[in-house]
Amino acid sequence: MSLVDKAIWVIERNSSRELGLEAIAQACGVSRSHLANAFGATAGLSVVKYLRGRRLSEAARSLAGGAPDILTVALDAGYASHEAFTRAFRDRFGVTPEHVRDARSVDGLALVGPLDLVARTPRALDPPRLLRQDALRVVGLAETHTFESAIRIPAQWQRFMPYYDVIAAKADPIPLGVTRAPDDEGRFEYVCAVEVKAIGDVPKELVVFEIAACRYAVFEHRGHVSTIHDTYAAIWNDALPASGLRVADAPILERHHETFDPRTGEGGLSLWIPLADWTNGSNQTEHGMTSTPVRPAPTDANRRTIEGYEVCARDYAAAVDPQPSGAGEAALRHIASALPPGARALEIGSGPGWDADFLEALGVAVDRTDAAAAFRAFQAERGRVVASLDVVEDALPGPYDAVVALCVLQHVERARFDGVLRKIAGALHPRGLFLASMREGEGEDWEHGESGDYRLVLWPAEALPARLVAAGFEVEWEARHRGNGDWLYFVARRR
Repeated sequence: MSLVDKAIWVIERNSSRELGLEAIAQACGVSRSHLANAFGATAGLSVVKYLRGRRLSEAARSLAGGAPDILTVALDAGYASHEAFTRAFRDRFGVTPEHVRDARSVDGLALVGPLDLVARTPRALDPPRLLRQDALRVVGLAETHTFESAIRIPAQWQRFMPYYDVIAAKADPIPLGVTRAPDDEGRFEYVCAVEVKAIGDVPKELVVFEIAACRYAVFEHRGHVSTIHDTYAAIWNDALPASGLRVADAPILERHHETFDPRTGEGGLSLWIPLADWTNGSNQTEHGMTSTPVRPAPTDANRRTIEGYEVCARDYAAAVDPQPSGAGEAALRHIASALPPGARALEIGSGPGWDADFLEALGVAVDRTDAAAAFRAFQAERGRVVASLDVVEDALPGPYDAVVALCVLQHVERARFDGVLRKIAGALHPRGLFLASMREGEGEDWEHGESGDYRLVLWPAEALPARLVAAGFEVEWEARHRGNGDWLYFVARRR
């Protein structure tokens, strides 16, 4: 039974009781925002409008059946007075309760019957990616809609685009849609927006606001944009309830793919659904997603290493050649050639983003992540979106076609290395690829620099294959690089 089917059952079973969106959502085990979006996307109207329509329709049938006391009918329908009931009845049907009682008929009335959604065929969706997004500052054109009037959103985009060129300091050139949580009546604010790095002079017709940092479940909509509500219905009704993830009362983001063509509506979007923090200690994996407990305190070694990169991020970016070369370039080209068209990779420790740039130029879509806020800020200035992710402490999103971790795992303490490998395997599709580089050698020590301390763990080349096999991988390609230490690059495939 879908979430909306459950809500309809609750409404029909308890129609004579005091009901509202919050109570129905609690009975269905989801947040009010989740239910409001699910019902609107599936039924095309709000929960409250459906509930009101059902109650008034049953009231009309009672009156047509000869109910003598209109006030009693009004109270049964949830109205506190004859006057309030009459206003709602006339708004709904265009006639008064007295007219229906005197006519002894409901002919010509637009009665609302129970919705029957059991036969609905859910749309098949790929498992979502779980990503953490830093706070966003956006400028855009805001308008209020209902689920019935959402067809007007494309025209809103047409009204917004003349303002696009005058918005300064864009952090990302691709506009995004922002949907605020609907109210009980199904009214919601939709904003045609663009992310900005700083606020300049903004036309008075536009709004400026900040979206707080949040973790998101990211779903892909690959069809024509006019069918986006089918994808939303599948997300709210099926994918999210099955996952056990709880939705936050926070804005939904619609990010257009680089291939999106506004002239045709083709090219696809990513739908970012905000998630509430996980606090129940669960670690269930379902539909490719892992719900994680609250993050434990980072180890001292991990924290100190990240703090060092917070200080040196810009110097590091300036010192590293944006164009990969040698074994690094060969490894990136190898994995790009081995992946199918349309593949998506998770990059752990994106740093300045040069490797991700290179992979994307080869046709691989990359979700960039980094534990250091300084690196995320550096890439944001280049117009890149980078999520916060600590490979040691966080659960990894997925599943992906590939995971890339270059110049990262040498900072993972030896005692935690096997667990990190298992997490990476869990973030991959079966037969997915894992590209990494490791410092060769023996021992584990600190590397001290002016910017801070960096944990450095060396691995003998002969020790890595057995650990990869134990984590569920088989090595299919490797290469060595000599210079600034001895490095081993390898590509392993998840079994």
